[in-house]
Amino acid sequence: ADAEGQVIVLQVERASPAARLLVRGDILLEINGQKINDTADVEKAMRSGDGRTLYLVKNSAGRVQKIVVR
Repeated sequence: ADAEGQVIVLQVERASPAARLLVRGDILLEINGQKINDTADVEKAMRSGDGRTLYLVKNSAGRVQKIVVR
């Protein structure tokens, strides 16, 4: 969901590679080195990768974390 220049995770599919890495309420800051301000940025950044690995920077409960989703 977009919230004033932020993309907030609302749900993560249980069977997805991100299931153990993202939780409801996480704020996506970067994907594959691209700043994320809205859902259009998410779609664009996801297309920019190799299709197998995503490099994410998220804010989770006030802590900025870098994660790799494979």
